[in-house]
Amino acid sequence: MTQKTPFSKYLREKRIEAEMSLRHLASILGVSHVYLGEVERGVHKTLPRRHWPKLINAIENITLEALEEEEAKSNPVLLSLEQVPPKYRDVGIALARRVRDQDLEEDDLEMILKLLLK
Repeated sequence: MTQKTPFSKYLREKRIEAEMSLRHLASILGVSHVYLGEVERGVHKTLPRRHWPKLINAIENITLEALEEEEAKSNPVLLSLEQVPPKYRDVGIALARRVRDQDLEEDDLEMILKLLLK
């Protein structure tokens, strides 16, 4: 049995709020109603980004920012520290916790990103 994703729950909720049928939204997006139903049930984690502009135009209260947020929740990034030398694992874990807890200022995050992309 599949489990609904945050994206699938959000999409279904917004479609129902807009009083739009699954078939009607699917026709606007250019996908089958079966496929869109699978997205809403979590068979597919998210709707491909190429369909987002039509989705945003079709349902007034859907925003790009909200879609991106729900997509990120539905596709978490999992990192393995197995290949990292033990003395550096704590750095990775500490950084992940600080980011998760939103315990860093925007300037700090920008600085860390610049260092990591060097």
